Amino acid sequence: MYEQSGIRSKARFILARIFGEALRVIKTDSSAVDFVMKLSALYGQIRSVGVNYNQIVKQLHTTFGE
Repeated sequence: MYEQSGIRSKARFILARIFGEALRVIKTDSSAVDFVMKLSALYGQIRSVGVNYNQIVKQLHTTFGE
């Protein structure tokens, strides 16, 4: 129960059990975590491409602009 509760210290967990605080169990889906990490990496790459494109267009405008 302690590992699943999400509470970082055992003392806090024991106090919560003694004084009757509600027990929260946090479960994480590892496949969802992997998906979110890959999606975040893809977003970062797309953002980098956009930034590079913007820099190129800006340089072309200053060099060949009227």
